[in-house]
Formats: sequence, structure tokens, C-alpha cells
Amino acid sequence: MRIGSSTHPPEPSRVVAGHFLRAAAGFSAIPSWMEQHALTAMSPSARQRVWAVGRRFTGNPDHGFAIAERVPADGVGSLWALFRSAPDLATLHRIYPRVAPLLVDSMQCSWREGEHSVQLSFTLADGVRADRAEEDSRAALQVKTWRLLHGDAIAPISVSFSYARPRSTTAHVRALHTRDVRFDQPALGLELALHWWRAPLPSADAQFEHRLALAERQVQALAETSIEQRVEGLLMQRMSTDARTESVAALLGVSVRTLHRQLAHAGTSFRALTERARRREDALFTEASALFGFRTLSLGERARLLGFANTGALRNALRRWAGRS
Repeated sequence: MRIGSSTHPPEPSRVVAGHFLRAAAGFSAIPSWMEQHALTAMSPSARQRVWAVGRRFTGNPDHGFAIAERVPADGVGSLWALFRSAPDLATLHRIYPRVAPLLVDSMQCSWREGEHSVQLSFTLADGVRADRAEEDSRAALQVKTWRLLHGDAIAPISVSFSYARPRSTTAHVRALHTRDVRFDQPALGLELALHWWRAPLPSADAQFEHRLALAERQVQALAETSIEQRVEGLLMQRMSTDARTESVAALLGVSVRTLHRQLAHAGTSFRALTERARRREDALFTEASALFGFRTLSLGERARLLGFANTGALRNALRRWAGRS
């Protein structure tokens, strides 16, 4: 038995959620808003709100499947040629961590090969529970990709979701091409026959390694961002969970002292970046509430989502941001 995993990089600035939603869903008010908030749009708490927007606009509990249906065959852009030239699905999943920064994907994937099948499990990299539409869309896109690569014959053995069983599973069966759909499971999961996992892709070609090398160079170019950008990206992702200096430094692979020194050299500080990230996130919630009709967040909710210890600390911050005593 072999166990593998891939972890997506934490920088939400790498995730072009705006382009995805514009192309896939066409929600009228989202494009300009997402354009203004390229960095903040995929922070954990904001992402939950984005999926809530879909439910509100469509009134359809299955809009996650509808989104997946609208994503074009070349939905992964320049990486589609790489995917098509891979020798098999097993290889494709093994190289996934090396190209993940270039993809529109907020989930991390792990897989376990058994005697007759492989079990894939998907969870959000930041530890936040996935919205139902987010799970639906991810599962449907995974199956759609497999079928585009292998042909319409391929289908998962079963698909598992973490949410409760809905009244109707018609949309699930249609989008996932399996009647074995399970609910109330620990995480989103897909089971695929080992034959399909290892079978040669019809479109495999000798350009695979060359295309993989090109993609890795693109990833390297993305990685060469400033320390300020990397820290702010991590702060946006971990704001409501654990945005301590020690945690961010550990994720960057440096000591706290080195991190402070690098930020000072860049003309900023961890405290200043935290303040800026919190202010941007708060502005995002305020704008989203007005634009999409969300209910106004209470001070307690805002304090929790922004990582403040209590509402008093948030009040002090709001006064600073407004320039008032």
C-alpha cells in the first residue's frame, strides 16, 4: 500500500478566484468586487462568504455542480496540455504538488492505494470546513477532468461528502456519474478503480517531462516574491486561526528573529502587516455585506474573524483605521 499527499501553497494571492467565478458562474456583481480584492478573496472566512453568494444569487443548493459544468475543458489554462500528456492519473497526482501554485484550487489532496482501488481525500488546506457548494464543485471538477482525460467510460466507484444527506441526490448522480454517493463522512472523498488510476492516458505524449519542467519554472518564478507579500499572504489565510509570528515564521522556514530582520530590511514590520491585513479583511466584509446583501457582522464575529482577542481590541483598531479618538 502506498500513501501520497499534496499540499497547496498558502498564499491566497496565488489563487485567481475572480477569474474562476467570472468564467464559471457569471454572477453579476462579483467580477468588479473580486477584481478589487485579488489578495483577500481567498482568505478562509472570505471564501465561505463567496460560496454563500452563489446560493443567494441562484437559490439553487446544487449550484456547486452548475459551476463545475460551466468550467471549460481548458479550465486549468496552460496546465491542460501538461495534464493531457501525463502517462497516467497516478503520475498526474504525484506531480500535482509541484505545479499546484499555478492552479485555482484551495484544497489539499491525499490518496491511499488499496488492492483494487485508490481512495482520494480532499480537505481545505487552512483547516476550515468546506462549504457544501465547494465540496460539490471540487468533486464534480475532479470527475470531469478524469473523464476528459480518459474518455466517458471512467467513473468513480463512490463519492463521499462531509455534509448531511440532502432531500434529493439527482444532481449528485448526474454530475458524478455514480449512484454510490455517501454523506456525513469525515471529508470529501472519491474512490476510483485502480485500473483507471494506472491505465495509460490516450493523450499521453513525450512532451510531458518538458511541459512539467516549464510549469516548475513558472512555480519558481511565483515563489520569488517579496518577504512582505509572502507574509501578508499567510496572514490573510491564517487570520482567524493562528497568525502568530512564530507560526508564520515556521511556515516560511525561518526563525522569528530572522523574519523580523527580513521585514525590517524591507521597510516594514510584522505588526504593520498584521494591521494592514486586518484592515483589508474588515473592509472586504463591509463591502460584501453591502453589495451582496449579507447581514452585518456583529463586533464579536468581526473580532474572531480578524484574530483579535476581544471586541475591545477591535474597537481600538477601528478607531485607528478611522483616525478618530
